[in-house]
Amino acid sequence: MPKHKEMIDNLLANGRPSLLELPLEQGPWVLDALWGYFMATGDDAPIARIISALPWVNVRGDVSRLLVGGAARWSLISNAIQHKPVMTACRKELASQPKEVTDVLREVIAEAEKDMKEGKTQ
Repeated sequence: MPKHKEMIDNLLANGRPSLLELPLEQGPWVLDALWGYFMATGDDAPIARIISALPWVNVRGDVSRLLVGGAARWSLISNAIQHKPVMTACRKELASQPKEVTDVLREVIAEAEKDMKEGKTQ
């Protein structure tokens, strides 16, 4: 309960944060909200935010980050297969992301391309 009180006190003092600023560690629900933002607006910013969680697929000792990283990876592959703008955004992000992100992002793109070639959907 104290954790929630801190969060509520922070929101009351500072106002509501932008969806793009919510800590991804709060859980996979933040990814769902970011996907909703993207689907509603077509803005690439939520995709870039989701991509930023990709290095967490290799995290040890932090279950929250590991879950979010895995969910980010899966959702990027799934949405890249289903929505061409997602694949385009993933490819575009390769140029601006740090190495720990681009290593996993390349895997995401390759897996999505392979699944599309084989006619698979997620």
